[in-house]
Amino acid sequence: MRLEPGHLVFKALCVVHEARDAAHLAPIAPSAGLRFALAYLWSVSRTAERWYYDEFWQATVGKLRPGRTQHSTDVQRQNSLHTCFCAISRAVGFEATVDFEDLIKRARGVPTWPTVEERLGVTKTSLPKRS
Repeated sequence: MRLEPGHLVFKALCVVHEARDAAHLAPIAPSAGLRFALAYLWSVSRTAERWYYDEFWQATVGKLRPGRTQHSTDVQRQNSLHTCFCAISRAVGFEATVDFEDLIKRARGVPTWPTVEERLGVTKTSLPKRS
């Protein structure tokens, strides 16, 4: 059974998203999986621009120019990771909305914020009908 290209793109975005989360507090070790996911996403992107793939890689492995303090370096890395992830998602046809990020988190098995209905303990079927 063959996978559709959109399915592979989504899986590659999950790998990139996982690296973004892992590198949030500190750079991570380079991995062949992330390198492949970024290369694959660039190969199917709708644009020839490559800088945000390169910057994402540099931010994850700690190759960005350091800031004045450790805090500013961390903030710069986090901003670069988020900005580049959004640009990469957009380049392959997905808008990085809150719902899309929840979808990726659920696919990765990461807990997401509960919806209003989940927090209130109601379901659409338990809501009263409008008259």
